Amino acid sequence: IFTSSPYNAISTLNVGDSVFCKENGTNTEYLLVHKGNPDTSKYDSTCDGAWLIRKDIYGSCPFGTSSLIYDGSGIDQNMEQYLTKLDISSIIKTVNVPVIKSTTEISTASVQCFALSAIECGVGAYADGTRLSYFAEESNRIAYYNGVATAHWTRSPYYSTDTGTYNSRYATLVTTTGTSQGMGVSQIYGYRPAFIVPLDTPIDSSNNIIA
Repeated sequence: IFTSSPYNAISTLNVGDSVFCKENGTNTEYLLVHKGNPDTSKYDSTCDGAWLIRKDIYGSCPFGTSSLIYDGSGIDQNMEQYLTKLDISSIIKTVNVPVIKSTTEISTASVQCFALSAIECGVGAYADGTRLSYFAEESNRIAYYNGVATAHWTRSPYYSTDTGTYNSRYATLVTTTGTSQGMGVSQIYGYRPAFIVPLDTPIDSSNNIIA
């Protein structure tokens, strides 16, 4: 006797829908911000999946020592530490996301939990990705910490129109109004974890992710 599954795939949800997973044992809300590979010319097959971002900012930290070095930066380390707090860490994909190394060099970082780039958040026109579907609306780019709109880091350096180069001393953040701004990498701003799970990841009737 065959019975139908009590679960649906996360791919059945619409962009902007909420899903939930346990963070240190507490149910935490995430938003589905994109489905599939955003741009096959900029992302490899590892990035094909359900892109999720924490609805609210988790904490704050400095970006690091240079905005042109994401691997091992302060924000990268905080994201990887955050991963250990999730009960679904076993199904989160290891993905290769584009990162800017210099004005002329785009590389990739192999990550599980990560900061979105400026262009993924819908701000700026940098080469480290493509705008994700959810962030077409400016109001969707605003994030909150304890109910207060709070600026948060992206993984992108800041582009100086004065010099025509990326300034390693400044990184791009999403402001409290959903626009972009460059701030010194040693300053402390919010961070908002994102990750990708397979499109066939099961969810229950309350949109809880089943690992």
